[in-house]
Amino acid sequence: MSRSSCQGQAAEARGTGEIHARLLIGPIASDPTESVSAVNRALIKGLQTRYCFCGHRSDRYHGLTKQGRLNLVNLWYLAIQLSGWIGRLVRMRPALAHYALNSGWAMEKSLVFLGVARLMGAHTLAHLHAGKFVEFWSGLPTWRKWWALRVLRRLDGLVVLSEGWKRAIVQTLGLPEDRVFVVHNPIDKGFESAALEMPVERASPLVLCLGVMEKAKGIWDILTAADMLRARCKVQFVLAGPEREPDIHRKVKAFIDTHSLQETVCLRGVVWGQDKIELFRQASIFLLPSYFENFPLVVLEAAAAGCALVTTPVGAIPEFFEHGVSALFVEPGKPDQIAEAIQWLVEHPDERVRLGRAAREVFTTRLGRDKIMADMDRVYQAILSRPRV
Repeated sequence: MSRSSCQGQAAEARGTGEIHARLLIGPIASDPTESVSAVNRALIKGLQTRYCFCGHRSDRYHGLTKQGRLNLVNLWYLAIQLSGWIGRLVRMRPALAHYALNSGWAMEKSLVFLGVARLMGAHTLAHLHAGKFVEFWSGLPTWRKWWALRVLRRLDGLVVLSEGWKRAIVQTLGLPEDRVFVVHNPIDKGFESAALEMPVERASPLVLCLGVMEKAKGIWDILTAADMLRARCKVQFVLAGPEREPDIHRKVKAFIDTHSLQETVCLRGVVWGQDKIELFRQASIFLLPSYFENFPLVVLEAAAAGCALVTTPVGAIPEFFEHGVSALFVEPGKPDQIAEAIQWLVEHPDERVRLGRAAREVFTTRLGRDKIMADMDRVYQAILSRPRV
């Protein structure tokens, strides 16, 4: 959105008592399955009557399975995206710049973007999305920590996804507690509306595994569990999501063929929009046995849809869902536990329904869009109302 149109909206809003400010938020990729972009798009839609947003586009077409590494392709995209970021800062003159913070080499990239925004007069807000950031930080060499801390301590705020993360970040990085804010991830408004209307009672024991396709998401544990279950109960798995490891889709298909799992496992690619809604409408069980997470959007989507959750207790998940009450927890890297949990849910349809209802109750009472938007609005207002750090 242009600066002039933002000024027009702000002038109109002042007449109705609304508070507006220009905000630059990023990254925004055209890939609808990219989780950070999905969160940013949801924030823009949810708060567009309060703020004038400009989204920083970050589309890329090469090196998609190597985004977490320092290489020539990523440096090329860094140069392109940084020039676009600076251009938006110059044209828009935002009051606040909001950018995602991740681990790997992307940490420095994010901090460069935020540091440039600060030098150009904007308040700065980082949004932590990396599931293993504390572990990543602990393994950094001293010189990387020294530089990153200089930038982090000059930020006006840092958003994390749970109270547990806030405690860990404050303790590990030594950041001021009053500059670390807890805001949960919002899901897409259209999906939320459709999901909450889905009946919790589903007859078919369909297990949906939706997310990034890589080892860290437990893809091989899922396949091993499916192989175990083939002779024990009648169940179908649907695997869907983008590749984040080179050649992973071909390797998964080879596993399915080698173990004769064609009748048990349906392999899909990227799904979104109405196709994604239909998958959740059919699924009675949602499975995500990740080795680490922050607070994955797909778990929130599954809870809204009333699916029985089988997941690992990683990241912020156990702060909201309780084993045996609103989810079934399995240990990372334990396909036998996955198979046992899935078999139990298949054989006890009443328990599937009970867990699905409980998961939806967690979502509606603690994770709905209205509450999250109000929380983020308070963060923006807190930062905008005080002098820059």
